[in-house]
Amino acid sequence: MKKLLTAILIILIISSVVPASYASDEELTRAEALHVILEFFGLFDYAQETEYKDMFTDVPEDYWAAGAILYAYDMGITVGTSANKFEPDLNITVAEYITFIMRYAALDTEITPENVFENYMINYITYEDINEESKTISLYAARNIIGQYDWIIHSALEVREHYTNIIQVGERASISLDEIEGLTGYEYEVDISDKSLLRYDGRLPDCHLFRALGSGKITVSITIAAPGEELLEERIYDFYILEEGKGEGVFGLDESEVNKIPIGCIASVELESNQTTGYSWEMLPNDNIELIQERYISYIVEEGIDGSGGVEILTFLMKTPGETELVLKYVPGWEPEDENPPEYIYNIIITE
Repeated sequence: MKKLLTAILIILIISSVVPASYASDEELTRAEALHVILEFFGLFDYAQETEYKDMFTDVPEDYWAAGAILYAYDMGITVGTSANKFEPDLNITVAEYITFIMRYAALDTEITPENVFENYMINYITYEDINEESKTISLYAARNIIGQYDWIIHSALEVREHYTNIIQVGERASISLDEIEGLTGYEYEVDISDKSLLRYDGRLPDCHLFRALGSGKITVSITIAAPGEELLEERIYDFYILEEGKGEGVFGLDESEVNKIPIGCIASVELESNQTTGYSWEMLPNDNIELIQERYISYIVEEGIDGSGGVEILTFLMKTPGETELVLKYVPGWEPEDENPPEYIYNIIITE
């Protein structure tokens, strides 16, 4: 049932975004195709805010789709038909249209109309004229193809609230929003603390998509409201974006040996703790290592039992190369009375 409702919603979205000026069996131009794609992913309004730049000689500032074309160029969806031309009113072929979508989906600007059908992602879609790459495409066919791209969600890292989400530059992340019973027509406002590090990459019916552009810490807030009503809730998501090629997997630390970890990678430890006593694990200052996440998980106990313990999961970023000691002490939130609190010492060599 949920898949059926999602499919219906996708059709309604596409039906509502296509300008009335062209019919479903009419061949799409290159500009119209971008309009359909950006509207489908909820990006057309963002595109209208794009600052005009004299990039394509055949796309003047007052052209109806100028914002969409320049926004799509910035996203890597299109590179134009030549160094200074886009040819917005030229009918688009099947190969060109699928190239636009594939570049968006795969985050790969190297995909071209000449090699698009060699990409493994082509297996995710079905279209009766898929092999007729030089054939022009109608609005009906465009709807048929783009409606199958909800699989993009599954290729993105799902981001969780109340958690430091670690992704790499160039990766896509998704935030799934739970349905609120009885509420239809959500209105969302997405705020990104630093848009130079993280870009809003659009939405599908039940999630928002983002792409990491640069390394660093970032926060995303999403406010949710019913049309014309006051704010229902706000959700906060924290990101830690690593340089491309770093942090693939998380290194576990072993106190009994020297831990060799490449610079820019992530390591973590899981330690017994009981924060109901006011105690927690504290990292001593270290110029080579940064603590980027502290997470406490309490044990599940029977109802009515107080003071249950749990585990603390501490996550670290290897910042600068060299030999160092990571020292963790179990101390209270006030001035410690114990001069020799429990501690763990990890010997680490951060390699280039």
